[in-house]
Amino acid sequence: MKAILFTKTGGKSEKTITLPKDIFESEVNKVLLDKALKVYLANQRQSNAHSKTRGDVSGGGKKPWKQKGTGRARSGSIRNPIFRGGGVAFGPKNWANHKLTMNRKERAVAMRSALTTKATDKVVHIFEGFGLKDEKLTQTLADIFKKAKIDGKTLIVTHAKDENLMKASSNLKVVDTEVVNSLNAYQVLKYKNIVLTPETVEKIKEYWSDKKDKKSE
Repeated sequence: MKAILFTKTGGKSEKTITLPKDIFESEVNKVLLDKALKVYLANQRQSNAHSKTRGDVSGGGKKPWKQKGTGRARSGSIRNPIFRGGGVAFGPKNWANHKLTMNRKERAVAMRSALTTKATDKVVHIFEGFGLKDEKLTQTLADIFKKAKIDGKTLIVTHAKDENLMKASSNLKVVDTEVVNSLNAYQVLKYKNIVLTPETVEKIKEYWSDKKDKKSE
């Protein structure tokens, strides 16, 4: 599979980039792709909700009424969950652990499946780089994408941290930047367009290649 190479200003170059077949034309494993999304979302959860049990509620040191003779059900404390203002039975706890795990080979398969999906949809774009200077970073980046006719939610994946690119993309509502070693399948599927550079393609091949998995077996 080949992709058109865009210049630093957003114009189309006469050159094309051949995308690694084992990554951008692999078999889509929907089961592991679904698992990758569930693992990512579960690991983003924070256990903030917390309810008090009868042991956490204040009061209730005295028996509400005597055990016998009142015609009412016996009760030992107003902290009982059946009373208003009492503790909560089976409520959420802020120490709940929602973390899920996924081994490296599964993550690699899920990543290749996600990248293949985007490549099949023809939304993987390769840029020589970005000619961003110290002034008007955001406007320059917006003009580059406008000239390249790339619109909608876009994720720029870089091979290394680029401060100017991160500053420019942070000011654009639909553009984000991520370094390749922090990339995950959820991010790839979340965005409409994936923008890479030739160096990024090499890094992706280094991290997620199918051949690397076969060597480790």
